Amino acid sequence: KRESELSLIQMQMTPHFFYNILESICGLIVMDDKRTAIHTISLLSGFYRGVLNKGKEIISIEKELDIAVNYLEIMKICHPDKFKYVIDCPKPVKKQSINKLTLQPILENAIHHGFDQMPSGGMICIAGRLEDHKVILEISDNGKGIGMDCLNDRDREKGFHMESFGLANTDERIKLYFGREYGISIVGQQRGTRIRIELPAME
Repeated sequence: KRESELSLIQMQMTPHFFYNILESICGLIVMDDKRTAIHTISLLSGFYRGVLNKGKEIISIEKELDIAVNYLEIMKICHPDKFKYVIDCPKPVKKQSINKLTLQPILENAIHHGFDQMPSGGMICIAGRLEDHKVILEISDNGKGIGMDCLNDRDREKGFHMESFGLANTDERIKLYFGREYGISIVGQQRGTRIRIELPAME
């Protein structure tokens, strides 16, 4: 029952993104930029092909990164010159398992909240490694960050997850499938935000 509830919530997170991209595509067509419109449609198709994935909830990190890249490329079209991204994830990490659509909400937060006051110069880094029989994924950005006062109080940090950025559902999905010792945490740093995802090492 909990799995069904979480899956439903997760699927409800994507329609607004779909509608916004359709509006952007319409704008590109109006501006007679058909090449970019076609490219955006192709990226959108690839994104939803990965999201649907024959109904499978658990996918490889490699496939999850493909979904993330499609999303990021679409966002770069919607927000020209606003940000760049790099991915550093070795092959052994890409073979590991992850909940589908784990990265997308984190990336959305970075772009729409972290970079909301930055016209350009945004940077997102996705890095993965294996450590003590765990998969560690870290997504960092150089945006405005969340403020160290949020990190010093666990209750406020939890509130930040739930109310401001909606990561609690993603964290709960990881715990449901892999165990309560895994999930998402926010790592303090001087600038920007760094999100840490811990998963079991299991191909």
